[in-house]
Amino acid sequence: MTKTLTLDVTSFKFADNETDLSFRATQNGVIISDSTLSATIKIKQVDVGYLKSVSAKWVDKRIVISSGDLSDLPVGSYSLELWLSSSSGYEIYPDSGFVNLYINQNATGISGNLISSITLGEFQQQFSDLAEELIDNLPEGKVGPQGEKGDTGPQGVQGIQGERGEQGEQGLQGIQGVSGKDFSIAETFSSVASMSGAGLTTGDFVMISSTVEDPDNAKMYLWNGTEFTFITDMSGATGIKGDTGEQGIQGEQGVKGDTGPQGIQGIQGVAGINGTNGKDAVINVVTQAEYDALPDKTGVYFIGG
Repeated sequence: MTKTLTLDVTSFKFADNETDLSFRATQNGVIISDSTLSATIKIKQVDVGYLKSVSAKWVDKRIVISSGDLSDLPVGSYSLELWLSSSSGYEIYPDSGFVNLYINQNATGISGNLISSITLGEFQQQFSDLAEELIDNLPEGKVGPQGEKGDTGPQGVQGIQGERGEQGEQGLQGIQGVSGKDFSIAETFSSVASMSGAGLTTGDFVMISSTVEDPDNAKMYLWNGTEFTFITDMSGATGIKGDTGEQGIQGEQGVKGDTGPQGIQGIQGVAGINGTNGKDAVINVVTQAEYDALPDKTGVYFIGG
């Protein structure tokens, strides 16, 4: 993974506080443009070290600060890097080296009776040399009294996130707790006013059992050894379904009811199937003796004579 950082303006003059310094960060050639990331420019000097941080803003896929944000820096050469922070941590650009920025002298630093600006490194070196010279030239004398404690200095710049510490050792196992009681209702009372701790032990539950019209009915309390503490109102809980009751006795025959009104005319039924054509009837006229002598008397006979 390659992370780069470029700066469009690499120098400006001391006391110029209106120049925008625009940075562009890329990762593997892709421009970073997630404006939800918090952007901070970290500034250091080679011969001094870390100096300060400046909060930056996002403008059209670029990270921008103003030269006015660096107005407290003297003339000199500085090294810059970009820190992008999210909830999961930091990403630092570039991944190697720094972006260089130069603050150049202006005209007031080289003419007139104004004191020219010097770099922080030069100031520290001059101060160190002066301190050594003073120490070398001090005569031997008595140690002076302890000076008064100075005022507390301003809050320093937030340090870099340190590395995560090693996993701590497993703590000792705690002592086995006292076994709790099985849940049960130790006593019921007809009202809150009638509740008494007589015969109860610490941790016992009691309940109010009165009528459904009583607002305290089904309220449960805990006895702590000296007083009752309200736990919950159990009146809204649905009870367990009871067993089916026995078959009731056969009731008496009821009185016959009045005759109901005439029903609605039924729907016309489907026509029946036509029967087969019948044969023409044949009437046989015979005597009684002829009829009696017939072996098969099927048919219609008329006995005459």
